[in-house]
Amino acid sequence: MGECIIEIPNLRIDYFKSELADKASIVFIFSPSLNRELAGNLYGGGFFNRLGYHVISIKRSIDDWWQGISNEVLGKIDSFLISQELEKFKRIGYGSSMGGYGAILFSNQLKFDECILFSPQYSIAENFDTRWGSIATKINWKNGISSEKLRSSCKYTFLCDKYDLDRLHIDKYIQLIRKCKSKSITYYSYGGGHPLSNILAEAGVLKETIELLLSGHFTAFDQRLLRHNSITYRINIASKAINKKKYNQALKALTFKKDNFSLTPEWYHLASICYEKLGDLNKSADYAAKASSLDGKNGFLAYRAAFLYAACQNSDQALCFFGKATLIDFNTNSKYPHIRMQAMNELKALLNKQQYN
Repeated sequence: MGECIIEIPNLRIDYFKSELADKASIVFIFSPSLNRELAGNLYGGGFFNRLGYHVISIKRSIDDWWQGISNEVLGKIDSFLISQELEKFKRIGYGSSMGGYGAILFSNQLKFDECILFSPQYSIAENFDTRWGSIATKINWKNGISSEKLRSSCKYTFLCDKYDLDRLHIDKYIQLIRKCKSKSITYYSYGGGHPLSNILAEAGVLKETIELLLSGHFTAFDQRLLRHNSITYRINIASKAINKKKYNQALKALTFKKDNFSLTPEWYHLASICYEKLGDLNKSADYAAKASSLDGKNGFLAYRAAFLYAACQNSDQALCFFGKATLIDFNTNSKYPHIRMQAMNELKALLNKQQYN
């Protein structure tokens, strides 16, 4: 059972004591973006407790990259630690994506000795990476990463996909850390995507990775384990190959030996792209149809299946998926706002053609 340190709108901070408590250490866990839960020992808290670490669980239910956290809130954490005689314990910041950003942002004020960071952003408001640009414009920025936010005696451990845009964020952190004369170490994976913690969890190696990091025995990622145990890994590798127009290589990544996964809409979509580019339209259409069937709210997938069946002269299936596409209610945030009208026009054309067949 946790003890609430502070709860205000969109923020709750709890203390969870480890009954083992043999580490004389506290892990401060910062929630990632898209978190909407404020109660509980989330994002690995129970795992850290079982390892013997006390946990300060810091949960934000809005995606503001920790801009709403005041010095008063941070002061309450310090006051609580003093009241529990925990102020001299080793402090470890931990987080993924926005959570990693938070751990770094407050690493100096909360006196962290170490930070374990999966794919943390350096900034979401700069042009070098616009993935979160629409969110960044809605945030009232008060706090950003700067040399004053870093603690010279803290060791910052970064883990990310070497070939993802995340690498640009880590490079900027490393430059800043060098100027501050802090310590850092980076471990790169290939095919992990953002955030890397997700694919490690999917492959069943996240907990082992964290244990090795905490003990100082982690050396490198086992790419073979990721390849065998994560469908997301294969999808990421295939996507990179498709971007380079290496379609046979992409199919090889998708269909690696020993498949024991539940295949996803994205897997079928990428396979469909490969077969289309390689000239097998029938197989491409069937894979597109499977992707659409698994994701019934995605109008783009429905339209793509219809288009491919039309190209194969399979008018019955084309009509089926054109009809499906027109029924999907696209909102103003849709990435493909033109599809509904295009699908309706294609459907009319097919119906007119069928009248004369």
